Amino acid sequence: MSPHSQTEPRPLERCAFHESSHATLAHHLGVAVSSVTLRPKGLTTFVDHIGDDLTALWVFVAGIAGEQVAFPATSVCWEGSDRAYAERAAFDLTAARTLEEMDARINAAFVAVSEILVEHWRKVERLAFSLLTAGSHRLEADDVRRLVGFTPCRTMALAS
Repeated sequence: MSPHSQTEPRPLERCAFHESSHATLAHHLGVAVSSVTLRPKGLTTFVDHIGDDLTALWVFVAGIAGEQVAFPATSVCWEGSDRAYAERAAFDLTAARTLEEMDARINAAFVAVSEILVEHWRKVERLAFSLLTAGSHRLEADDVRRLVGFTPCRTMALAS
């Protein structure tokens, strides 16, 4: 899968890229990834404690940003827990007084996270394909570290 696929993804494939983007970015930011799991109906889980609000915002945004990179020709509907958690992190981070302030923070995070994911796209792909082909649709922490293959980098400046 190139980062510019023009075909409509299967739901499990979309979930694999979504969760692999969360996990790759989390690992990049130094967040421990305990596992990545695709459940039969596409529901997923993957990390333990994320940490500070800015890191949380970036990790929550990563799933939808990864979908947009993987499937730019398809519509992406950002609803559910990732959106709610990102809104909470953005609100807590900025003490946003308006929805516009909160959305601006989320949009800035989306742009920055998308750039990081594009830079590390081969790692996202490796993780997604391994997740799709794993018999249990589950990868453990050691598998994630081996597939992502880089040392976490907390020295980058997170956009505020």
